[in-house]
Amino acid sequence: RVVAQGPLDYTDMWWAGTSENGWGISVTQHGPIQFNVIFAYDAQGKSLWYVMPGGSFNAAGNVFTGALYLPTSSPFSAYDKSRFVIGAPVGIATITYTGQSTATLAYTINGISATKSIQRQVFSAETTGPNLRINDLWWATFAEDGWGMNIAQQGRVLFPVWYTYDADNRPTWFTLTGTYTNGRKNFSGDLVRTTGPAYTQPFRSDLVTVTEIGTASFDFAPTGQP
Repeated sequence: RVVAQGPLDYTDMWWAGTSENGWGISVTQHGPIQFNVIFAYDAQGKSLWYVMPGGSFNAAGNVFTGALYLPTSSPFSAYDKSRFVIGAPVGIATITYTGQSTATLAYTINGISATKSIQRQVFSAETTGPNLRINDLWWATFAEDGWGMNIAQQGRVLFPVWYTYDADNRPTWFTLTGTYTNGRKNFSGDLVRTTGPAYTQPFRSDLVTVTEIGTASFDFAPTGQP
């Protein structure tokens, strides 16, 4: 349902603060629709993600609700769109925005419910003047439907999260920590894999481990498309 004057834009990386550093939710909003992804960990501590590819706002434009899915597909090393299966919903999530930078995430996944206080994750100061804006959810078009890259941007710092699949066809995610080069036309850095406590348990940041597994880079075209 379209809100009369449209909801505020909540696009950003959101988290539960330093006490639960290691998981989060990327919020991408185009008009009255959000495409959100919760990135967390399974019972074995492996990274996984749940996607909310749609939903709706309430009439006030401050509560967004949608179904959650746990898709499967081929490994990132040899992606095959024909093996992408989004499956039936595994739960539902509701984000209640209590301000421009604060919210409550309530979810039920596979019968397990929880509520988390979340906030925008501030990782850089905003800048003034000309600045290439590429914060959005990126994909390889319908040719490779099923995986994507969320690039959060604050000022001239990027926080990319790659949503893809492992060798067992399970959803997994990697983050990229890097810097701009070549007059900010290129961005490159280390790819990182993270493990942590299961989403079904009280979150403990001391159980989060980070391992560098490779490198990645973006080459931004003049239009801002990598």
